[in-house]
Amino acid sequence: DLAARAVRNGKIDRIQAEALGCLAAARTPLAARVFLDQVQGCLSRSLRDVLESPPGHIAEKLGPLLATAPFGLALSKPPTVVLAGAANAGKSSLFNAFVGADRAIVHDAPGTTRDPVDDLIAPGGIPIRLVDTAGWLGECRAGGGFRLRPGESEGRSGGQAADDGFDPAAAQAATALALAAAAAVRWVVDATHPGPDTMRSLAASATGPSTWVFTKVDLLQPGTRNEEPGTPPAHRVSALTGQGVSALASSL
Repeated sequence: DLAARAVRNGKIDRIQAEALGCLAAARTPLAARVFLDQVQGCLSRSLRDVLESPPGHIAEKLGPLLATAPFGLALSKPPTVVLAGAANAGKSSLFNAFVGADRAIVHDAPGTTRDPVDDLIAPGGIPIRLVDTAGWLGECRAGGGFRLRPGESEGRSGGQAADDGFDPAAAQAATALALAAAAAVRWVVDATHPGPDTMRSLAASATGPSTWVFTKVDLLQPGTRNEEPGTPPAHRVSALTGQGVSALASSL
């Protein structure tokens, strides 16, 4: 390995060697610029400056350097942001608007998305793995988890048999796993039909940062603002017209 050999020969240090690997895997131009700076010794010099400081000034110089760690980690290991919400809330349309392609199937019938769909987006040059999930059909249990609503069981949704073998329980389990692994969640609500108490309970159980997103605002009468199920911050968007999508992307 050339990088390991360069470290052994004293040509570069371990930080530069690791940055070289990150540079090769950089997902955005911003990430490439940052890792190139590190390959050229920017981070190594900053750390050396901290270590060579008088004992009374180490913490003062180390603090600002450590504050950049989340940014660097995001560039090398993109955080996961999950779109979650009730069935037919507009999650897949919003996902496609972010991705810029029809990755997720969109249909008027609830339950079109069954397995999580993910893709890499880069608002502001920072790579983020965005995940579209199946609509939440169940009820929250105290202490976590979920249960299907009455009339929903394997192969059934709302009492309707699923001839194609769709298993609502499996879809909900996949959504629960995606939520558990998320760095942040965007709770998506159809602005024309505000979310039920179930969504409030589910959102309240989230441990990471989360934001409410109200979709389909183009269908509301001017000046209409239905009661919001959560507290600010909240975004009001339309995947059809693009209203609010850029601001939501920037918030990520």
